[in-house]
Amino acid sequence: MQTKNPLTVLKKYATSKEYILLFVGSFIFLVILNLLNLAIPKIISSVINEYQTTFEISTTFYIIVGALAILSPIASLIQSYLFALLGEKIGTDLRNRLMEKVLKQDYNYLVKEKPSKILTVILSDVNYVKSSFIQAIAFAITGIVLLIGSIFMMFSLNTKLATYVVIAVPTFVIILFLVIKNRFKIFGEVQKVRDRLNKVINENIKASMLVRVFVAEKTEIKKFT
Repeated sequence: MQTKNPLTVLKKYATSKEYILLFVGSFIFLVILNLLNLAIPKIISSVINEYQTTFEISTTFYIIVGALAILSPIASLIQSYLFALLGEKIGTDLRNRLMEKVLKQDYNYLVKEKPSKILTVILSDVNYVKSSFIQAIAFAITGIVLLIGSIFMMFSLNTKLATYVVIAVPTFVIILFLVIKNRFKIFGEVQKVRDRLNKVINENIKASMLVRVFVAEKTEIKKFT
């Protein structure tokens, strides 16, 4: 079976009209959610400074906090729903395309690859690709928004401290890259174990059916005598 670059295959979902609305909606609500999370500490800081000066808390603060308390869960719920819907659509499409590929193969391919491996690819691998793709988009958007927003807020509060943090960012990026790299390596090992597990389960099911045939021989004979 001819293989393609996974990024090329997944690029289809980011540019297809069928998925673009879900992508845009998820992006908008995720950005809104992260901006709200960035705004809350700034608002609380302003209120504390105001209270230390005037010993009063304005009514505007209660209105803003109430609005944030309502908007934040709503944005989170809508964003989670859109990402879940997008993930299921991608997973369904991937499984359908895989089944079309499998059905076009000859008998020798099915014997060589084994049903257990094909089952692992269609179920476990597709779920992993779907989840990783959605998580990568969410983490990328969240990371960019939080990074830019946090740096802006830090420089507005303390320029010297913000400079130290910005210098340390490349170190965290390198650590994150190493973690992701090892994750893919571990995933490959896990999938091999799942292949063997599916093979054992498949053999046990077939064996149990065969044993049942021999054990039920007398019972089946009585039905027809």
